[in-house]
Amino acid sequence: MMRFRMRRYFGSGATVGAQSIVRGASRRLLAAAAAAALLPAAAGAQDGGAAATAPAAAGVTFFTGPNFSGTSKTLTLAPGQPYAAIPFVGDELNEKIASLRADPQVGAILFQRPYFASRDDACGPNLGSAENPDAWWLGLTADFEPPFAGDQAYEAAETPDNDYSSVIAYRRELGPPPGFLLMERRSYYNRACERSADQSYFNRLFIPIPNPPQREACIDFTAPSSAHGAGADAPRFTRITDAVALYPEAFSPRYQGVDHRFLLTVFEGPGCSGASITLTSQKDGRPAAYRLSDFEFDRKAKSAMIRYQRGPLDRYLDQSAAPAQTAQTPAAQTPAAQTPAAQTPPVQAPAPVAPAPAAPAPSATPPQAAAPQAVPAPSGSLQPQASPAPAGGGLQPAPPSAPPQQALQPVPEPMVVPTVPAQQVPSRPTGPQEETFRFPVHQVYRLNFCLSEGQGCGEPAANQWCEAQGFTRANRWSREENIGALYPTVFIGNGAICDKFLCDGFEEISCTR
Repeated sequence: MMRFRMRRYFGSGATVGAQSIVRGASRRLLAAAAAAALLPAAAGAQDGGAAATAPAAAGVTFFTGPNFSGTSKTLTLAPGQPYAAIPFVGDELNEKIASLRADPQVGAILFQRPYFASRDDACGPNLGSAENPDAWWLGLTADFEPPFAGDQAYEAAETPDNDYSSVIAYRRELGPPPGFLLMERRSYYNRACERSADQSYFNRLFIPIPNPPQREACIDFTAPSSAHGAGADAPRFTRITDAVALYPEAFSPRYQGVDHRFLLTVFEGPGCSGASITLTSQKDGRPAAYRLSDFEFDRKAKSAMIRYQRGPLDRYLDQSAAPAQTAQTPAAQTPAAQTPAAQTPPVQAPAPVAPAPAAPAPSATPPQAAAPQAVPAPSGSLQPQASPAPAGGGLQPAPPSAPPQQALQPVPEPMVVPTVPAQQVPSRPTGPQEETFRFPVHQVYRLNFCLSEGQGCGEPAANQWCEAQGFTRANRWSREENIGALYPTVFIGNGAICDKFLCDGFEEISCTR
């Protein structure tokens, strides 16, 4: 049951309405170990002496019922393991996590959908919270447990929602793992939101640095919607417009000094192929935020490669670090005959563009990250296993359409692609002279395709809207037909409302100065 996330914006924890979601069979299964499940245990079955077995190990236990009732499973971080990103929690926990307990060393990030995806379903800022706009991690992207930084044991008798499908466990001394948040504007506006800036909704996809010892990984944007457990209404991420670098400090100022450097290369084709742009995690010494339209890449992205350059995670990773400074420009287009496409290597600035040192040649079989070693524990302790549980071990057989359930442990992201050096060329200048707006709004309503009823349709209405935004004119626009009954529109020429089925609006307007 999906719940509307009103809790953090209103004083009470009451939910507003409920929407039943039928999650059909997925079009394809997750990669072999991606559909991992947590090790099951009845509530209260932990042996009191188990915790002393491995002092450096720590974990978080999830329960299917409130107040720590129902079935429970524990995700344990092995000694020296900074975090574990689990793209699917398994059928036994999917949309059922109702309460949890976390050791002092561990925090958890809970996402609505597989592969760390979510979608807005409540009023709120696009990034951050109303109280702290700079805390980009907070708000609508995910739920943190505990919702604050600290070093004490934590328990939540009831989680903010019970519809979680993926989770990241992290060591609280390091903070949440770094990564990029990709955002796709939804064709929906909530006029009930008090502030007009809170009325636009987004689909969200967080791409974390891959589980150690990997330093880089490639993901197709079809993975969240085609994964087992995604559901028929899963976001498809075909129109990504924004990319934001998330640092631990975006969760809490306690992590202000934790400095990671990482890159995201976004590709036009699947499997990290085709033309690409490379985005750095910082701009002018601050976490970076990008509009892909600035690179003429709006709604073109099909896959992405994330790579960790340097920082506190280096000691957990198995490859040498990349240069710290990189060009914040679109990457060179890869020749069509090359598959998979090469990722644009970082270069030292401001020296002339040159190829980076050669990377290891790809082997016939993509490298796999070694699974963390579980700490030996006496019988009765809850530790992840490296292989599927035996028939009598407590795990029920998975449905025929689902992959075999295994103990929940970090696994490599799908389609890990080794990079190959490529010649970087100067990027095509785009500049800030043009900006593309998806689903333009005027006076909190969708913008009608005409100035007034039957008059000034298309270009005149688009030009007037662009002028109101401080631009000179519109040079491109597209029409969305028959939206008035669902999304009332407004004529910019006279302010009249058109809320009938046959009322048309703009899907997109590109304005230029």
